[in-house]
Amino acid sequence: MVTPFTFVFDYNTKVSKMKGALNVLDKKYEDQILKSMDAVREKAPDIPLDYFFDIWKGFWFGEQKTEMPSIAVLGTGIPELYIRAAGANPQFLFGGNYFTDQYAEQVFPQISDPVLKSASSILFSGQLSCIRDITGMVVPVSNTDTRKVVPYLKDLGHPVIVMEEEPFLDSKATSRFRSSQMDLVMELQKLTHRPITAKSIRTAAKQITSAHDAIRRLKTMDIPQIAKDFIKQTYYLAPDIQEWTDRVNGFAEENLKPMPENRSHLLLIGSPIFFPNVKILTVLHNVGIQDYENHCGVPDPEDYTELMEHDPFSLNSMFRDLNEIHYRSAQNDIARALCSDTSFLQNASGVIYHLLKGQLMYAYEANRIEKAAIRAGIPFVCIETDYTNADTEQIKIRLEAFSELLTQTGKLPAAV
Repeated sequence: MVTPFTFVFDYNTKVSKMKGALNVLDKKYEDQILKSMDAVREKAPDIPLDYFFDIWKGFWFGEQKTEMPSIAVLGTGIPELYIRAAGANPQFLFGGNYFTDQYAEQVFPQISDPVLKSASSILFSGQLSCIRDITGMVVPVSNTDTRKVVPYLKDLGHPVIVMEEEPFLDSKATSRFRSSQMDLVMELQKLTHRPITAKSIRTAAKQITSAHDAIRRLKTMDIPQIAKDFIKQTYYLAPDIQEWTDRVNGFAEENLKPMPENRSHLLLIGSPIFFPNVKILTVLHNVGIQDYENHCGVPDPEDYTELMEHDPFSLNSMFRDLNEIHYRSAQNDIARALCSDTSFLQNASGVIYHLLKGQLMYAYEANRIEKAAIRAGIPFVCIETDYTNADTEQIKIRLEAFSELLTQTGKLPAAV
């Protein structure tokens, strides 16, 4: 019988012996990282993005050194506040890279989710300097595929904190949600050997809220959407989020003009689109669809204004408030709460649904959202694709037709 441990051990042994083959894979991997940056530069040639490009390259290729404990976070859905309040530095692994799939393919070929395979492959490859010395991992579990991956992650030798996610159907935080959040707090303190205090929570909340406000300003700026999305993702890779916030604020003040008020309300929803995966974003830009809301990228940093204004006296009261804030935030996030509500369609001028092959939950959601859009008379198109570029031309043709439909119905400005 081959256990997860022996499988991973054998795989890593093979990798170390096949160094020549691994270098070929690494070159492809490196090329996609750099080409995604080039795509942003090409679509926004007049926007000063060097600082954000440096963050991007530093995360993937740099030697990041910090005295703080590092906690790897697989995907989204984890409150970064608690990690930072525990005195640790979160290392977010989003995936989005086609070639990294090949690491996970050797370990668990039965997993179909391409985002999960890509993100976990970063851990299995062991190539990123910021991952080599991690203290532990946090893994949000919301589907069967993620649950299958957890044993393999544990066998890498690091403690793994598993957070079970649930449908956000109730008006207030459920007991299960509160319990899961508090379990995370307790486990993080064990890993970092540092207590999460009211003071450390306030400090982290202030920094994260400042970043949230900076992102809100960025969203109103009249620059290509692909540049906005890239800048936002670099927040989660930045070694210093205060410096990142200051740079974004300065960037908005000095270089940008507010976006026109008569904006369309075109939604891009569905499967995650994380850099270096720029296929859909590039095609949208090329066919003239440049004014849309992207709900497939990384989430906005949390807004803790309510917590800071209330300023609970006791730590327990603070945790109660945070539970409600985090639960409400998940409910209001289209990317996480599609299954519970379709009210976000009310003001939509159109819907582009991005569906990655292998993501079964999103396939079900695509069908349900399409029916809701048809009932509401809202133009809808579903783009089912993968991480490769083989279908780029087909996608371009479909989105050009969709753009023409939106223009003819007055739901998209003719001059874009």
